[in-house]
Amino acid sequence: MSDISDTAMGRALDFFGGHTAMARALCMTPRELWGARTRGQLSRRATERVHRLTLGTVRREELRPDLYPRGRHFIRVKVRRARERQR
Repeated sequence: MSDISDTAMGRALDFFGGHTAMARALCMTPRELWGARTRGQLSRRATERVHRLTLGTVRREELRPDLYPRGRHFIRVKVRRARERQR
């Protein structure tokens, strides 16, 4: 069973311009990226890097919903904003 969303991975590949370019950007070999994609397990480090390099276009939650549940981001933002208001 795949944990990687196919649409998110497709958007990431489109953003980088292909499989080889994405592998280079993630400091991986194309073979490692292909293996991670087929297993459906992109590493946490690679997931973070895709999110950062695409400037949030491809989100962590979309690539690995098992590692990053959707609701957690919004909770952190609310807590941070509440702390800023208290100052």
